[in-house]
Amino acid sequence: MGGASVCAGSSVLDRMLFYIRVFARTSPANKVEVVEVFKEAGLMTGMCGDGGNDCGALKAAHVGVAVSQAEASVVAPFAAGNRSVMSVVLLLQYGRCALHVSFSAVKFLLFYGLIASVM
Repeated sequence: MGGASVCAGSSVLDRMLFYIRVFARTSPANKVEVVEVFKEAGLMTGMCGDGGNDCGALKAAHVGVAVSQAEASVVAPFAAGNRSVMSVVLLLQYGRCALHVSFSAVKFLLFYGLIASVM
């Protein structure tokens, strides 16, 4: 993509952008621009990065995952110690487990209060 803008007003590129899932070899400004275009369309965005040039896009995305211990891990809400994409899968599993535990705790507290008020 070079130094040119990813979304330079080209209607062809705007239409193709939503069929592309992986963007590689882009500049830091283009990464942020791609994330912003997807967010403006109302889509949830996720970004995985391993270096300092990903910091802007990691901050701009709804979910940013830094797969390194470098400066990218400072701006990303989630950081993984190993440099593997498998850490994103583990993050999703942990997130689902945390959500399940939270719902279970709320259900327990509600039912316990209901049962205690009846007795």
